[in-house]
Amino acid sequence: MIEFSTLGAIVGFIGGGVVLFDRYYKGRPIASLSTMDDEGTKRVCIRIKNTTAYDIAVLDLVVKPPIYHLAENLNTRNIIKGVMGHSPKLLLRPDEEKHLIIAPLFDGGLAREVSRAGGVNFYVNWRSGNSTWWWRRAVPVCTHTKTIRLFGLPEQNEGLEG
Repeated sequence: MIEFSTLGAIVGFIGGGVVLFDRYYKGRPIASLSTMDDEGTKRVCIRIKNTTAYDIAVLDLVVKPPIYHLAENLNTRNIIKGVMGHSPKLLLRPDEEKHLIIAPLFDGGLAREVSRAGGVNFYVNWRSGNSTWWWRRAVPVCTHTKTIRLFGLPEQNEGLEG
């Protein structure tokens, strides 16, 4: 039979775990698949929103498998940076959001999303502005190449249909 003090200790540990879990997830940014208007063209993007009371730093954006890259806009400099594997670095104020365009990577003139269709995960690696040294778990956005192409307009996918 469990003693009353042992039961109280177990409940206390569970309660403490719930509080820490809630505190950890409440202080995370939100990342989701979205669309945006880019000079009259609808673009599929990842929307990152800071829901905390502190600034956050987005230090890295990882795409697995590497069939896309993320860019603030589609100017030549950002496309070259993305192809070279460099992701945008961002500082977001409280309640600020940023849209990053999902741009395809190419192998020999063929988009990787065509040859490697399937699931794709975007990971937002971030730190809180009040403790940038403290590691934070990446915020994932899990989707599929078909979903990304579904929400993009034909102009965005020109030359990608067989």
